[in-house]
This record gives sequence, C-alpha cells and structure tokens, in this order.
Amino acid sequence: MITVESVPFDVFMKSNVPVLFHDKDYARQYYYILFNNAEVGRFSAQSEISPIVEYLEDAIAIGCDQFVIFINCNDFSLLSVMNLPSFFYYFKLSGGYFFVICEVDIIMIEPPNFTEAKTFNFVSYIDHVDICGKNITVSFLDGSKGVFII
Repeated sequence: MITVESVPFDVFMKSNVPVLFHDKDYARQYYYILFNNAEVGRFSAQSEISPIVEYLEDAIAIGCDQFVIFINCNDFSLLSVMNLPSFFYYFKLSGGYFFVICEVDIIMIEPPNFTEAKTFNFVSYIDHVDICGKNITVSFLDGSKGVFII
C-alpha cells in the first residue's frame, strides 16, 4: 500500500530517495511516499493542504499544490510529473479518463500513458465538478454553472 507521510525538513534533506518535485524557495511541507513503510520518493509543498492519493489500475496519482505525479504500481518508477497551471483540488475518474480538477482548470488525462488529452480553462474559481457520460458540469464559486462536452 502506498502512503504519503509528512516529515521534518532535515529528514527530507538527508534522504537518498528520488526527489519528485521540490521548490526550495517556497516549500514549507515535506513528504515521503512510502510503499509498505519503505521510502520510494519524496516531494515538498508550499501549502498546508494534505496531498491526495488516487489508486488507478496500474498507477498511483498524487496531487498537491501545482503538481500531480503518476507512479507505476509494479516497480514504483515515475511515469509522469505534471506542473499544473493552477492549484490542485482533487481527481475524478469517468469514461476511461482521469480528470485533474484545479482552481480554474480541468485537465483530462488519458491512461495508460497519462498524456494530456484536453484542458478546460476558466476565469472563475471552480467549486465542484460533476461528470456524467460525456457531459462535464462545472459549478463555480460565484454561483454560475457551465456544461461542457468531452
């Protein structure tokens, strides 16, 4: 089982496991990615919002701040690192696609290569997203809504 554990700065810096992303100027939180309590990677974040882990068929996605990483479940190799255009909120799975929901963006990802298929950019901040079939309904913090077709 994969877990993400917060660690102190000095422990993070002394580790020999691969750094998946780290911004030395803005990092305030430090994390290890663990598989059965063994360190397989590390990353840092500027916000105090906990990273979100999503288990996929053959991969694991971890979202935090303006990054999403995809790790292979079989050998724990890094499949992809996405630098997001806005801050990460959460993930959604629907219709064979994997959606990365951000503050003002929705990024549609195609497994198994985890390539970006389409991006929806908005001016207003996203409150929540509902996906039903090929329809994406986006509710914004200002109370407005939009419906988009994949």
